[in-house]
Amino acid sequence: MDSLVKTHPASVLGEAMIDSCRGKSLKSGALSFVLECYSHKGLFMESLEIFLKMRGNGFIASGTACNAILDILCKDGNFERIVKFLDMGIYNSVLYNGVIDRCSKRGDFEAAFERLNQMCERKLDPGFSTYSAILDGACKHGNEEVIERVMDIMAEKGLLPKCPLSQCDLVIQKFSDLCRMNVATMFFKRACDEKIGLQDATYGYQYEQGYKILGDMMRRGFRPGTTGLSKFISLLSRKRRWREVEDLLDVVLEKGLLPDSSCCCSLVEHYCSRRQIDKAVALHNKMEKVQASLDVATYNILLNGLAKNSRIEEVVRVFDYMEGLKLVNSESFTITIRGLCHAKEMRKAMKLHDKMLDMGLKPDKAAYKRLILEFNH
Repeated sequence: MDSLVKTHPASVLGEAMIDSCRGKSLKSGALSFVLECYSHKGLFMESLEIFLKMRGNGFIASGTACNAILDILCKDGNFERIVKFLDMGIYNSVLYNGVIDRCSKRGDFEAAFERLNQMCERKLDPGFSTYSAILDGACKHGNEEVIERVMDIMAEKGLLPKCPLSQCDLVIQKFSDLCRMNVATMFFKRACDEKIGLQDATYGYQYEQGYKILGDMMRRGFRPGTTGLSKFISLLSRKRRWREVEDLLDVVLEKGLLPDSSCCCSLVEHYCSRRQIDKAVALHNKMEKVQASLDVATYNILLNGLAKNSRIEEVVRVFDYMEGLKLVNSESFTITIRGLCHAKEMRKAMKLHDKMLDMGLKPDKAAYKRLILEFNH
């Protein structure tokens, strides 16, 4: 059959097969086999021609043959073709879901519900993914009537809890897994409005829109859990969404919340790597007001950035703050002493040197030798 499909036009092969099958019990099966051959080779137009010839001559294509054509349509994604096939009576749940999704995305909810009703009439049971497509489109277009209608249907069918906010984490995560982010964001915002505490994982699902919503809600008095908030900010940092991290941390610190130090560390290190020392200092000033701190490694990066820019007074101030928190180490002393030497503050440098030794934080032999040389410049 493969050689016939390759060497003969579908019109010729179809007519020949129909003529040879007339009056035979296997006529539909043989023609369906031909139809499958064209479909499996991805020859959509040829498959369609065979299908129409079969229908025109009273032959019924097998379910397997119809599914083979539908597979081509699903891969092709041609919306107009899919709609024509649905209207011709060739359908499956995948095609209907695709059409309903397309209609919902463009805000044509009348057409979406029409196809939904057709699914039910044709005994194709619409599932969570079908209704979530309509709900996502309704959220995108702000159609409250459709939102409530679909949510009621989903609740009746057991696809959503009767009170979705009672299981908000599960609902948000389920819609997020299906990439229905408009719906997920709606529930996320409703949870924030109702001051419902969310699980850490839920913040992660919402990093695209969540930072805007969280910031807005916090300005209005919402206080999210510190652990979840910190993990959310850390996620934004890993995604290198620095503007979002910056905006969210501004609100967090303004409201006196204490996120995990790693959240601020990432942003300070980012600023220093881009030589945005003023921003790093400004962030640290906000942290001081709420008695937050960085880790010692990040503090040393900040000290080094300040020292390289000859901002010795700020180096000393940050070092003193670190010392008050018992966060200094050998490197912290070395950077600060070197900065004081470059600024010709030799007495202060020597005093700090002696303190370093008293605390047992003398650097290794090579580093200490380099440090001593600073006093001779």
